[in-house]
Amino acid sequence: MTYAKFGSEFPERLAADGMSDAAFRTHAEAVMWIYHVEVWDLRVPMHLLRRIAGSTDWETAAVKDLVAAGYWSDDGSAWVIRHHRQVIVASLAAQAAKRERDRKAQQSRRERLRELSADVSADTSAYQTDSQTASQSAPRGSGW
Repeated sequence: MTYAKFGSEFPERLAADGMSDAAFRTHAEAVMWIYHVEVWDLRVPMHLLRRIAGSTDWETAAVKDLVAAGYWSDDGSAWVIRHHRQVIVASLAAQAAKRERDRKAQQSRRERLRELSADVSADTSAYQTDSQTASQSAPRGSGW
């Protein structure tokens, strides 16, 4: 799972640049979508923006405010996020690296457990039995 990373400067920068509430929400939701699907080129397909953005004024926010301020650019079929770009890409890279470290650690742990299991199996003698497999005679008078 990836998490959207917003520094304290994120809302302050948008407010300082005079972004509307719709622009702020549309931009933040697009960034969260980028994190969710891990789109490294930060492209939001234009046909998906309606589903991603919860603001009723998402269209004006994207075209008028965000593109005009240089936060986004129009790539024909996608909106390309420019604002906060380095932070987003660095966060995606850090999360991918953590997943890889976790994967390697889990693989290493499984290998150690397999080796331990093989060592225990090699030590078990054919003459050793547990109480569930030991043959027991039936009690006298039981009819067995």
